[in-house]
Amino acid sequence: APRPIISSFPLQILLYFNIWYFMVWWVAEFCIFIWKGSELPYPSGNWGSEFFLLWLMLPLESIRIFFGMKGNLTERKFPTILCLLMTLATIIVYVFFHIWQTYVLRAEVILSCIAYAFEALEFLFAAAAAANFARMERFS
Repeated sequence: APRPIISSFPLQILLYFNIWYFMVWWVAEFCIFIWKGSELPYPSGNWGSEFFLLWLMLPLESIRIFFGMKGNLTERKFPTILCLLMTLATIIVYVFFHIWQTYVLRAEVILSCIAYAFEALEFLFAAAAAANFARMERFS
């Protein structure tokens, strides 16, 4: 008998749309940072470190989405668990951009809240998928 498909369709859809949303978020944050750096007085070193964190977010979120998609499509728990752990890290970075950076604009608050929604839903669906994959490994 053929093995049933247990990958999560909602997780895959969320990850797909998050690729596009993350590109919008990153470009918007980049433009906002350029504007803030030229128009607002930053304490010494703050702008550079915050701008570096923005660049660090680019590979972090890309790798997280890659592991989420790979784990889900191959029905493997290890990449899915890596996605879960990296989701926690990216949420911390989103919180930084939402609350802890030197200047937070209303647009950044809105962008961060949308990102929180993606991250939270992906975390829930990835956790359920990882549990499903682990359960199926025991029975195969």
